[in-house]
Amino acid sequence: MTARELFEAIGMVDEELIEDADAPAPGRGRLVLLRRVLPAAACLVVMAGALLTWRLGGVTDSSLTGAPESYTADQAGGSQPEVAAAPESGAAEENLERDSTAFSVADALPAQVADAITPAAGNGGGPSLAISAGELLGTTADPAPTAWPDTLPVYRNRLADGGLDESGMQDTLRGVLQAMGKDPELAGNAALVYNWSQDQIDQADQIAADLLAKFGAGSMLEFWGGMAQLELTLEDGSSLTVYNDRKVSLTAGDTASLRPMTGDDLTQNADLLAGLGGFDTLTLPASHSWTDGSLLDAGPVLTRSDAPGSLTGLETTRDGQLVAWTLSGAAAAEPVAELPVISLTEAETLLQNGGYLGVGYEGGEPSQGSIVDARLGYLSGDALYYVPVWQFTVDFGPAEEASYPAADPDTGAALHAYYTYQVPAVAADALTDLVTGTD
Repeated sequence: MTARELFEAIGMVDEELIEDADAPAPGRGRLVLLRRVLPAAACLVVMAGALLTWRLGGVTDSSLTGAPESYTADQAGGSQPEVAAAPESGAAEENLERDSTAFSVADALPAQVADAITPAAGNGGGPSLAISAGELLGTTADPAPTAWPDTLPVYRNRLADGGLDESGMQDTLRGVLQAMGKDPELAGNAALVYNWSQDQIDQADQIAADLLAKFGAGSMLEFWGGMAQLELTLEDGSSLTVYNDRKVSLTAGDTASLRPMTGDDLTQNADLLAGLGGFDTLTLPASHSWTDGSLLDAGPVLTRSDAPGSLTGLETTRDGQLVAWTLSGAAAAEPVAELPVISLTEAETLLQNGGYLGVGYEGGEPSQGSIVDARLGYLSGDALYYVPVWQFTVDFGPAEEASYPAADPDTGAALHAYYTYQVPAVAADALTDLVTGTD
């Protein structure tokens, strides 16, 4: 949903605000593209493990552990190798003012909980297409862990209470500068750039309240997150931007000689990656387009192994120095609780009984497909709470030719339709207590 659509839906915002919402802020240029496009690509690459299609959108996040391509129910209790992150989910359809066709029902979760943990974007409306689960899920560079964790933290969005967080943006900017080996005090030179006029800023609380009432928490958080940003031009001409939701983009000043990051660049950039949050899993997935089935270059993505967070838009100089990226997820969240993780077997039972988030297959339920992958990670996007989820990738067989490409036009190999479903990895009653403030 665009800013125009959001504000038109509210009804109380004047046309000038809508027009301003459509227009990019002065001086943002490519930064707008990084904020809106790269996170969308990252959701599909990292979370689904990978298929970049123009129909899906969202923001990226991390995974902890995952099952191999040959996953079967008999393996549910065993240890699994680490892979990429869980995709974003759909939202509860209880709020009748929303487009209920775009979301699925979380039958095993109270509507209030489903709304609080469901990101605003990245619901999806159809399958990811791939020749095999291996192609869909991509690869990782790290060795497999030996066991699933017993507990994992739940995170709360830093903008859950709304408002402009200039102090938080400054803290984030100083931390990023330090990770880059630069003077943290350069943050004092950053310009605070608003995306709305002063009159519109004065109405921000009312706008946010209307978005919350009409579209849910995720839309409200998207509004607060894009309210303003700090922009800093570095000595090499690159641009460093921190948004109100603390997402960060670094754009290189000269992109003529840049190339996508590879696994061989990880060691060289280890200190920088550690300073930015410990991103250590690189995925280089393949993807097919919706329109003709042709293979697309999705690009590399780095994910965290212990919390929401990912790096997308990774570009390096010819000698491997990381000079362009977008950081999302981790910076927008703070831990609020440590909760026990339900078993993979329990999660699979919930999946079969409809206790999942995410848009389902139009032709049937998950039980009618074949589970080809299970992994533990975090949802991403703009939600009140980030919770660990069990993500299941379900293969529903060859794609229906009437709706989607049936084969890769280059190789003739049949394309299968894969849907991803997310089951909260902590007990519903614990989430209910957390979201409602119950002891």
